[in-house]
Amino acid sequence: MGVDDRVQKQLTEMLEARETIRDLQNRLSDGGGGPTSGPMDQRVTRLETHMEYVRRDLDEIRAGQSSLLAAVHDLKSDLTSIKSGAAGKVTVISTGIAIVAIIVGVLAFGGDRFSQGMEVAAAADAARSAPNPPPWANDPIVPPTSPTK
Repeated sequence: MGVDDRVQKQLTEMLEARETIRDLQNRLSDGGGGPTSGPMDQRVTRLETHMEYVRRDLDEIRAGQSSLLAAVHDLKSDLTSIKSGAAGKVTVISTGIAIVAIIVGVLAFGGDRFSQGMEVAAAADAARSAPNPPPWANDPIVPPTSPTK
């Protein structure tokens, strides 16, 4: 085999390969049937169907997520109102207990003290009406019970 025969053979093989490539490209680009386009169409159709289901499921998940977020927000606000209501109740109850304790203390220990307070006011009136009143007689803390002469 000479050089010319080898070149002729390689050239023939290259032309046949080019023809084969063109034939395959034509079959794939125009959807002309063949062994690869039929099953591929079925697989693409099946994938498109699955994607529709995935999309529907994703939309349902998003809708459920927004309702869950709203429920969590409602729970937070309910918990906040319960906390503030409990704090208000504790304040009212403790204030009521303090008022009752003051009243009981005054009734138990201060009942006899009120008459002494009246005696102090009378003593202050007497001091104001004396000929030489002491310096504390005109003290504004103890108001006169009767007008001075």
